[in-house]
Amino acid sequence: MVNFAERGFSPLWLPFGKPPYKEDKGSAWKQSSLMAVKRAKSPCREIEKMERKEEYLFLREEIMKNNSAAESYRNVMYTVTIALLTIAFSQKEPLLFLLPLCIILPAYKIIIDKLLGMCRIAAYLIVFLEGKDFQWETNLYHYDKLFSKGKASIDAYLYYGITACCSLLAMIRIDFSKMLDAANLFRMAVIVITTILCFVIIRKLDIRYLQAKEKYIDGWKKVKEAKASGQNGSF
Repeated sequence: MVNFAERGFSPLWLPFGKPPYKEDKGSAWKQSSLMAVKRAKSPCREIEKMERKEEYLFLREEIMKNNSAAESYRNVMYTVTIALLTIAFSQKEPLLFLLPLCIILPAYKIIIDKLLGMCRIAAYLIVFLEGKDFQWETNLYHYDKLFSKGKASIDAYLYYGITACCSLLAMIRIDFSKMLDAANLFRMAVIVITTILCFVIIRKLDIRYLQAKEKYIDGWKKVKEAKASGQNGSF
């Protein structure tokens, strides 16, 4: 005897043809429905993948722009420094050799800002966009952890060296036969104080590239966790 209640239909349906059975979990109808849903979702996934790719390539381009800008500022700094030193050699005033420092320190600050911008974007790529398709920044980060020992791509010792050279040239140009002269004592004091001040500023602006990137990675991870937990009020 067939149990109609278990089969999910009433005997009243018999005159009207095949009764509407309850679908089984493994029925072909359900499998077909799931496939249809997957097909409907696949364009969305493709669109999302394309958007992620476009965002990734755009931000990679921003990194390259920042790098090019840093190189340009560095080249301008070299050019202006050489020009100012040439002028200083043609004059008798020793303090003119300190003029390049007025260019070196602002240029160094701008270059450091560009480098930090590159770190911030690279950390965002690592946390939000990189995965199976893109892994350059992730692999570069692990490479730096293994081999670079946290060194910055912009070496502060270069700026220490330029500052020291300018100060040394200024000191050499002083007439030491009149070292006790008030003007020369003033010049030496200015040279020493300026050199120390520049060293302090360079040291303060100096960054460790890997540490900066790790800091931004941690920050972006916190943002990602906050968004995932639904704390969108602050975004």
